Order: sequence, then structure tokens, then C-alpha cells
Amino acid sequence: MVIPKTKGLAYKRRLDVRRFISLFVVISLVLLSYLPVGGAEEGTLSTINLSGFKERIAENKGKVVLVNFWSPF
Repeated sequence: MVIPKTKGLAYKRRLDVRRFISLFVVISLVLLSYLPVGGAEEGTLSTINLSGFKERIAENKGKVVLVNFWSPF
């Protein structure tokens, strides 16, 4: 059996493709490891009017309350 001293361009391309796939898999696994495991708590989004806002503030009297006013403009 004769082993060639130099390998062809096709071999190098296959090697590059294998390295790319390996790198892609490793990066994907690292990124997937940051996903939360188990059931994440589902928050409820609701809109309230001024009276509902006052009630919510009254319920949390004496606690730290963060009020986030967000507008998409």
C-alpha cells in the first residue's frame, strides 16, 4: 500500500468542513447550557387603570415598589 506524501485539496476541504461542524456543535452546546432548566415562572401581564394602580400600591404599603413606565416611542 502506497501512502501519498501530499493529500489532495478535497481532503483539506473535508477536514475544514469537519472542523467547522465540530466548532459549531461546541458553540451550540455552550449556548444551550445558558438556557433555563425546569419550568420558568410565568408572569402575568395585565394592564390596569388608575384605580387599579392605587389598589396595587395600597396592597404593597411599606414595601419597595418598582414602577416601570415604558412607552414604545
